[in-house]
Amino acid sequence: LYVDFLRPSRLLMIDNYPAQMSREDINQLIRGEFSRLATPQWVDPVPEKRCVYVFMSSESDAIRIVQELQGHVT
Repeated sequence: LYVDFLRPSRLLMIDNYPAQMSREDINQLIRGEFSRLATPQWVDPVPEKRCVYVFMSSESDAIRIVQELQGHVT
């Protein structure tokens, strides 16, 4: 998974998540990975594009997530 800004904002995009993951699985994965740093306002998987949009509470939360994960969710 690759985490990046759509543009400097509270909205992040995670691209190319595994096709076999369900919407619930990807939602749980993202919330689990992000929970130690910040809580997403909402997580919106788009299976047909294999991407996830994540809206954070603040721009600083989004910046912290991207910096901490250095572009990758494990």
